[in-house]
Amino acid sequence: MINTETLNHEARRLIRRAHLTILYLPDDQVLQTRLSLPARTEKHLADVIRYEMDRITPFSASDVWFDFCSRPSGISKDEIEVAIQIIPRKTVARHLSELSNHGITPDLITTAKAVKFNGQRFNVLPESEAPVFRRRYRSLQLILFSVNILLLVAALWLPWQHSELEVHQLKAELNLARSAAEDVMAVQKQAQNIADQQSVFNQYVAGYPSSLTVLAELSRQLPQHTWLQKLVIDQNAVRIWGESTDAAAIIPLLESTEVLSETRFDAPVSRNPVSGTERFVARARLLKEVENDL
Repeated sequence: MINTETLNHEARRLIRRAHLTILYLPDDQVLQTRLSLPARTEKHLADVIRYEMDRITPFSASDVWFDFCSRPSGISKDEIEVAIQIIPRKTVARHLSELSNHGITPDLITTAKAVKFNGQRFNVLPESEAPVFRRRYRSLQLILFSVNILLLVAALWLPWQHSELEVHQLKAELNLARSAAEDVMAVQKQAQNIADQQSVFNQYVAGYPSSLTVLAELSRQLPQHTWLQKLVIDQNAVRIWGESTDAAAIIPLLESTEVLSETRFDAPVSRNPVSGTERFVARARLLKEVENDL
């Protein structure tokens, strides 16, 4: 927290005038984790993380602020690696409240050991809370107001001056204001498109078990002499790579799980010349929860 005894008036004035104010939190107050997800979810990562929040953390999505960065997985081109930073709202609220008492509003919130992931910087402060965005919005309003004043002055002044140069300048400024307004409308349209995509995504994932649920079920069913090397879930299609001392017994075990059906080998079984185990690739169909209940 802020040391009010050492933060004198001059320091607070300099912070308030700073171009960018960053709040660095202790590492023990921020939960950091990583996930491997299908590459096709990259456009909807925020929605996926919110959906999985209560599975991967002790919190619900409404109780935390979070940020994430992604990069291609080194295992498969169909997967991405996602790093996540999560902080409870109650924790960050205490810091923001004390900063507010000094007239300070941070533009960015991250950890004390701020490490970039794939060249990206973490910022758990939601865009809706960012003062930079509010300053830009107020600047846009000021621009539009200034343009209106200039147009009024021009309407009174031009009948006496008839200067085409000033008219062209005013038109150029008006075009800039219109362009800024169109940018705002484009952002609003993009937000609506994201909301529509989220609705479609939620309709799709509803009813299917999560990747964590599938992995937990496989861990429960498979014997100790079997090792999974790779698991890929593409919509309702599941592919599994692994090794076992008895690959032929794997198919019945996978079929007996509560999340898979139509299980079969997707390639001939081969033998590992080093360990002597049998390599296998299996394919199955992911069951919806409704199918499990029938």
